[in-house]
Amino acid sequence: MDEECEIYDGGAAMAAYGKMQFTHMSDQERDKIKNALLRYCKLDTLAMVMILQEFKHLIKVETTKHT
Repeated sequence: MDEECEIYDGGAAMAAYGKMQFTHMSDQERDKIKNALLRYCKLDTLAMVMILQEFKHLIKVETTKHT
């Protein structure tokens, strides 16, 4: 994680979560990591929703081709 505490992938998210659990840190540093994890999870969840929507669309297109 860089100084601004951005999390860009699942490995970094797991490391940040572990750091929060097992490292003594200030409340300010803990809040930075927590907020970065929340941003990462929000984007990760949005990506999963978008993938699901595309799968549903593809299934609908394929089923209408065969009817």
